Amino acid sequence: MADTIQKIILTGCGKTKAKVASPASELYTGTLCRLRREYAEAWLNSDPEKTQWFILSAKYGLLHPDTVIEPYEVTLETKGRPDRAAWSLGVAAALVDEIEDDNARLKLHHVEIHAGKLYAQQLQRVLRSVGFTVCWWSEGLGIGDQQKQYKVLEERRGREDQQWCWDASTGLTI
Repeated sequence: MADTIQKIILTGCGKTKAKVASPASELYTGTLCRLRREYAEAWLNSDPEKTQWFILSAKYGLLHPDTVIEPYEVTLETKGRPDRAAWSLGVAAALVDEIEDDNARLKLHHVEIHAGKLYAQQLQRVLRSVGFTVCWWSEGLGIGDQQKQYKVLEERRGREDQQWCWDASTGLTI
C-alpha cells in the first residue's frame, strides 16, 4: 500500500467558554475558536480518512473534540518557559500516541497548528524534532487577520487552491 499524507489539525483553546461541561469542540465559544472549529470540521467532512483534528488545551494538553470537559481558567500566559516546554512535550507525546504509526512515517503527517504564539511556537519545534512536517498557520497574524483568513478559506473550500500552509522550516507549501 502506498504511503499517503495525513493532515492533522491542532486548534487552540480560548478564554471564552460555555458555562457547563461540554465536548471540547463546543466548550470554546469565542469567534476565533468557532472559525477554527469550522475549518477543522470542513476538512474532516471533506476527507475523513486523511484528516484528524485535536484541540490544544492549556489545562488538558491534547484533546479529542468530543472529550467532555468542565470549563476552566488556565492559560499558558501565566506559565513560565519550563512549564510551557513541559506542556509542549506532553502534547507531542500524546499526538505520537494518537496517530498509532511508526516513527519512520511521522513525516507523512502534516500538522497544521491554528493557535497563538505561546501554544504554537515551542510546540512546532518539538513536533519537527520528532519527525512531523509542521505549519504554524497563524504565525504572525493578529486575531482580526486570522478571522479574515478563515473567511477566505471558507470561500476557497472545494477549490484546488484550498490547501495552503507554508512550513517556514522547509519552505514547503503543505
